Amino acid sequence: MKKRKENVLLGRAVRVHMDLTVDPVGKQGAFGTIIGADAASDWIRVGFENGLAGDYQFNSLETLATRKALLYGLTIKNGTINRENFRAIQNVIALTFQGKRLEALKLAYSNVVTERFCLVRVDEYFEIRSNIKKYLDIPGKGLR
Repeated sequence: MKKRKENVLLGRAVRVHMDLTVDPVGKQGAFGTIIGADAASDWIRVGFENGLAGDYQFNSLETLATRKALLYGLTIKNGTINRENFRAIQNVIALTFQGKRLEALKLAYSNVVTERFCLVRVDEYFEIRSNIKKYLDIPGKGLR
């Protein structure tokens, strides 16, 4: 049975996009956790550490790419990433396996390379789950 988008997202660490022009609770750049979602209406409720919660559209939040995408991507791009960034990405992945999603997300923002490698908008997250080769820019048939 296929999981609903809402169920996959619950508990996921996110960051409100820095360039968001209309923010219901003024949390641009803040980290939080998804506490509710409705894919049909394109909204996600995010809870923040200070107890506030706000509703956002899927494309206004950033999260980590899937573990599978991060692992495959690290394997494919191994020779093109310097050692320091490679280690940082490895640490992001390790934190996700330890269940420390928020720490992993914060670490992914540590520099431009890890940001570009590890992060996606929430609306893109589902595309990656269904077609990882497109995310990794792999031609032809391949990973699923």
